Amino acid sequence: MKLFGSFEVRLGGSNLSGLHARDADRLLAFLTLRPGQTLPGASVASVLWPETGSLDSLRQSVTHLRQVLQADSSRLQTPRGSVLLDLHGADVDLIHFDEAVRCDDTVAQEKAVALYRGSLLNAWEDRHPEDRVWVGREREKRKELFRDALRAVARAYMVRSDYELATKYLQQYVNAYPAEEWAWSDWMKALVERGERAAAKNLYTKCGEVFQQRFQLPHPPEMTRIYELIRVTASPKPAVAPLDHAPA
Repeated sequence: MKLFGSFEVRLGGSNLSGLHARDADRLLAFLTLRPGQTLPGASVASVLWPETGSLDSLRQSVTHLRQVLQADSSRLQTPRGSVLLDLHGADVDLIHFDEAVRCDDTVAQEKAVALYRGSLLNAWEDRHPEDRVWVGREREKRKELFRDALRAVARAYMVRSDYELATKYLQQYVNAYPAEEWAWSDWMKALVERGERAAAKNLYTKCGEVFQQRFQLPHPPEMTRIYELIRVTASPKPAVAPLDHAPA
């Protein structure tokens, strides 16, 4: 299952058919966000069918989802009027992401960044406007976790003086969060450390355009400091060859 970007569910290499009938997709997405949790049926029904809180709608959705899941139908359990989705051993990007962001090491954080293919359940409300509240809440939570992971990875590579990888992640961060001054400044520093002064100057110009047009703000002070340092320490022109070595 993939919940980042468009919702995708595959079984045995093929997309599940019939998932959109009887709100089976909504039930599956909702329970996937709470894997292994035993949830009271009434609570699930009140979220998915807020106008009625219909337990009958829940029962129909559960029955249909089990049919769709085929050999994996046993994953969907209903102990004593509750609902539980067992995703042990399933390949779910959301679960891998949540596990990765809980780790403190750079490798795990990089994995989390790679798993984040786009907003959680992107454009879900176009099909299911009634899910706007709970989807929006979960989406913002993962968006912040992604932001923290991306920032941690970029800064880790700056500390290690691995400016090539730092540049990669800083560029990604700036593209996602263009108002963050520190990311622009660190990106410029990384370019300078790699000897790419022309690129650093171009980045300074680009940042000025973005900050002025979108935020009505001047350059970040740190970027201006770096830019002035580049200008002052510009490489001198090649020295003129001595006369005895000059071409005839």
